[in-house]
Amino acid sequence: MKALPWLMSLAGLAIVVLTYIDGAQLGIWADEHMTVSESLPNLVGPFVVAAIGFVLLAGGIAVGLTSRRTKSDR
Repeated sequence: MKALPWLMSLAGLAIVVLTYIDGAQLGIWADEHMTVSESLPNLVGPFVVAAIGFVLLAGGIAVGLTSRRTKSDR
């Protein structure tokens, strides 16, 4: 189970990167279409998903770095 925190941090990193790519594509779309802000979609959902990804990333790294090896892991 030592790999589980690192897998969670990897999943969090993937979520953050994919959310960033989605936001960049949305920004490019808005620039190309020169839309006003009222026609852009609501960004609360992607922000929440990115926040969850960041929590998974930070938590996984913190637990992975601070967990100690037990006798059964040796």
